[in-house]
Amino acid sequence: MQTVGSRNKNSPPNELDASCSESNPPLPRLVIARWLYWSRGKRPIMGGNGIFSDPAWDILLDLYIRQCEGKHTSVTSSCIASRVPPTTALRYHSLMEKNGWIVRIKDESDKRIRFVRLTGDGERRLTSYFDEVGSNLVNVLSRSLSGLDYDHANRLITDMNELTGAIQSLNRKVEDQVTYAEPVNPEPDKPIS
Repeated sequence: MQTVGSRNKNSPPNELDASCSESNPPLPRLVIARWLYWSRGKRPIMGGNGIFSDPAWDILLDLYIRQCEGKHTSVTSSCIASRVPPTTALRYHSLMEKNGWIVRIKDESDKRIRFVRLTGDGERRLTSYFDEVGSNLVNVLSRSLSGLDYDHANRLITDMNELTGAIQSLNRKVEDQVTYAEPVNPEPDKPIS
């Protein structure tokens, strides 16, 4: 297991602390990742009692987003992002680590804390996926726009820009509202151990 020397955001970045492979990842990748993560959270609204769950994908999307934002992700935070019980999320962590997608890292300043992040290969695979999705989206939109007159095409582009802004605004609101649940004591007369 690797270690993180400092959690101070002002410390110089090292290989493990780098946000994304590129200093400024193309916005579409990050927008696509955020939209996919957000849309995954909407699936339970359709019902189905967990048949739409995909914790590994939720974990990978969350790690990609947080790394592109230059943030460290604790194992606990990653488990919460998976939208499944922590024991299930930890099993997915082990499986993804074994398959080279993620690495767990010890915190040098607090031995109780472990971080998790995408490996270089995991990040490259996701980046390639987002590039392909983005390229496909551009091709679909280009074909859709080709039959439109100038005014309609201009309006569609304006609407897409507004949608992108709304998604970014939603992401900021979600980040501002993230809270962690307090443990529930099933036996109020006994302290939580």
